[in-house]
Amino acid sequence: MNTNLIALPKKNPDQVCGYLKQEGFNPTVWGGFDNGWIQRDPETLKWALSTEHKYERDHPGSGYKISGTVIGCTMSHWTLWKALDYLGQEDWYHVMEADIKFRDGWRARFDKAMEDVPSDWDMIYTGSCCADQTNNVQGEVYKGSALCTHWYMVRHKALATLIETNQKAEAPVDIQICLESHPKLNVYTILPRLADQHNTVIPD
Repeated sequence: MNTNLIALPKKNPDQVCGYLKQEGFNPTVWGGFDNGWIQRDPETLKWALSTEHKYERDHPGSGYKISGTVIGCTMSHWTLWKALDYLGQEDWYHVMEADIKFRDGWRARFDKAMEDVPSDWDMIYTGSCCADQTNNVQGEVYKGSALCTHWYMVRHKALATLIETNQKAEAPVDIQICLESHPKLNVYTILPRLADQHNTVIPD
């Protein structure tokens, strides 16, 4: 299965690619944005990319701005969408992050879910957290938003919406997609999720 893997060069993407190939995927590495410090002087630390946009939806008046590493993650996904929109030839794509960890028996569940998911889908969250579990479609397929971006599927026709609605680096990319993109897309989630994240405990 054709797969786009977002991975930083220092994270040993070859090892992750080997893992994905064992699971039946054909990964292409999309180099993620490290967004490290411009200066190393502790008095003048500054991210290479920063944002002027504040994320205050949860805490109005806080003046909170997302960190450089979060901006780097957003840019990694956004630039991949742009590349796929211009150059991609497929009807849909897998997008994975380097910390993906498949659950036992994921493949059989994936195959069954793909039989159950409606044909109008724009995004499918195969790895997720905080998913909307109120609208069961069939089997393990649910309609509604989810968070986490360690594994999702996106239709080519939905890329333009993702690109347009995520121009502003305001929030972590999964939250931004949920708030800005999902209302304009047909989004489905497979639950329980098919993959977790290495070294990260995420809620079901």
